[in-house]
Amino acid sequence: MKTQLLILACSSFILFGCNKNTASPQTKDSTETQAASAPATIDPDRQQLMDELAEYKDNPDIPPVQEKLARAYYQMLKTGGGDLKEIRGFISELQDTEQAAVEQTAQQETPSASENFEVRLSSQEVPGTETAHYAAMAVNKLEIISLNDASTSITGVKVNRGNCPIGSGEGYKNMRYGSIGHVFLRCDPRQVREVTLTTVNGEYTFNLNGQ
Repeated sequence: MKTQLLILACSSFILFGCNKNTASPQTKDSTETQAASAPATIDPDRQQLMDELAEYKDNPDIPPVQEKLARAYYQMLKTGGGDLKEIRGFISELQDTEQAAVEQTAQQETPSASENFEVRLSSQEVPGTETAHYAAMAVNKLEIISLNDASTSITGVKVNRGNCPIGSGEGYKNMRYGSIGHVFLRCDPRQVREVTLTTVNGEYTFNLNGQ
């Protein structure tokens, strides 16, 4: 009886040992497979550079050479390669070029703020208004002459900083070189010292010194 129990115990031990040895390689293979399938962790510095390169690597608006280089650097970073300092320098050059292009476009689209005008005062007597006791009535005007090749329009007129009232006028819209517009003055022309014209491009002030 004891001999049978001993044989049974030895058999169980041998069987358990075999099962243990068989399971170990399977467990090892499963662990290695999981490790291989897990995504590689990218450090924050590389990820930031990848994010910045993402907008350039498929951008048709940059030169083909730079676009190709951006894709190459992106792949390097993705696989853990590449010199970070070198890639940062490349991105900085791309950004500087992009900013310069934006500024150049803005300058081309913005109309010139330099416009030239000539202003002068005129006073014309109204025929038939002269009497024995009063001088003839006069019409006082501020004349504006455009010295600009491009069409321009006066959007505002101030005389003596608004202290000399003005009336209606005409001819100061869509002015070409040599065009003359005018506005009526409601003050003595001899009192006029300063005229400020406003256009879409800015303000221009003229000192007349009462002339």
